[in-house]
Amino acid sequence: MISMTTAFKNYWKNYFNFSGDATRAEYWWMVIWSFLFTIFWSAAGTAVAYHHTSAAKKLISATDYTRLNLPPAVMAWMGITVFVGLLLVIPSLSLEVRRLHNTGLASFWVWLLVLADLSTKIATEFVNSMPLTIATAVLSLIIFILILIPSNFFEYAHIIGRDR
Repeated sequence: MISMTTAFKNYWKNYFNFSGDATRAEYWWMVIWSFLFTIFWSAAGTAVAYHHTSAAKKLISATDYTRLNLPPAVMAWMGITVFVGLLLVIPSLSLEVRRLHNTGLASFWVWLLVLADLSTKIATEFVNSMPLTIATAVLSLIIFILILIPSNFFEYAHIIGRDR
């Protein structure tokens, strides 16, 4: 089984690698790492915001965010958060694709699932529609279930499996 440090190294080493495989352990170690990082980042962001008490009060009570006057430290933290989020999108997507490849799914089905999932998540941000929200939830659930499946489970399945 792969260690957490090895999974972390592979995550960054395979930044743009959308081919190949990622084991379940490699995937879930990064999920744990991401969860811990998110807790730390959120706590640090809260500390930065509450250090500037007036900004925190405005943030909590503001109803019109366009008139919010945040201090430079909070604005810088928000900018860094966006940058870090964008920095993590590609390797996370790469890891998900490689994990789905590892189940034995053909590349066509992997990309169909991932692109459909991404497009519904992006569309949900712009269109408030219950069917779209349900489609997003269903696709996310399907991908979650597929990620749980053991390695090469679909390898020789007709139509959806990849031929080796």
